[in-house]
Amino acid sequence: MSDGVRDAAYADAVSRTPQPNGPGRVTRAAPVHTYSVGRAPKYDARGITFSRISRKVASVYGIHKLLWDIRREAGVKQRYLRDPDAVLDEYGIDGELRGYMKTLDFKSLYERGVNPYLLYFCAIQLEVSREDYYAQIRGERPRVGQGQAQV
Repeated sequence: MSDGVRDAAYADAVSRTPQPNGPGRVTRAAPVHTYSVGRAPKYDARGITFSRISRKVASVYGIHKLLWDIRREAGVKQRYLRDPDAVLDEYGIDGELRGYMKTLDFKSLYERGVNPYLLYFCAIQLEVSREDYYAQIRGERPRVGQGQAQV
């Protein structure tokens, strides 16, 4: 189809369709994903609520931020070692990730998508030996930090 014929066919189709903004004005169609009430659906295709996804993402972000801050700021490290619950609350970490962080279960955190770079350097800052860290990641030891955070 040549450009001239295609343009003519488009112009003909436009002239026959109702124009909500008046004749001669072409408007873009609404996106297919727009919902009639103007809101996103409550569930995604897998049946998971968006609020549940948001909480999980926020909690993983909180873990990443905490691991980074423990590595970079000695005050955060000391507060975490004294009272992990208060620091975990401050960073918005809840659910299973909270339990893993309290017991320093690095393998479970890694399996849940926590950045391995941040995990490794946080372990070093929390004075977990490299041998213990690697043994836990390989699955040779259940937890390296059992009770370590409650110093």
